[in-house]
Amino acid sequence: MDELRFRTANAPGVRVAIGEPAPGIAGFRSSYVEAVEAQRVARLADRPAGSVTRYDNVVLRAIATANLDQARQFVRRELGPLGAADETTRRLAATVRAYLDENCSRGRTAKRLHVHDNTVAYRIRQAEELLG
Repeated sequence: MDELRFRTANAPGVRVAIGEPAPGIAGFRSSYVEAVEAQRVARLADRPAGSVTRYDNVVLRAIATANLDQARQFVRRELGPLGAADETTRRLAATVRAYLDENCSRGRTAKRLHVHDNTVAYRIRQAEELLG
């Protein structure tokens, strides 16, 4: 999500959601619908007051969470035991996410997580074993 923020001294609790600009009445309507979706995603992500959420930065999340029950079921099915809430499994899942974000680079993942390369390799192996 965007890291844009604004001061909330004069408007405490305010968050901004922005749709993509488009010409004419149809464009205004489209931008409004996108802004509403951006707002919904920002609420789901529990974005702090003063945050700015642009639709183009959350469009995949908006689509993926259009039906929350289906999204949750999909995540449970795909993650299986890697979706458990215990601390060890959360750490494994966070490592896998960072590893994928870093294009499967153990070195960049280790640097990002402030751990040794071997720790990343170990956690990835644990996650693979957990998922079968």
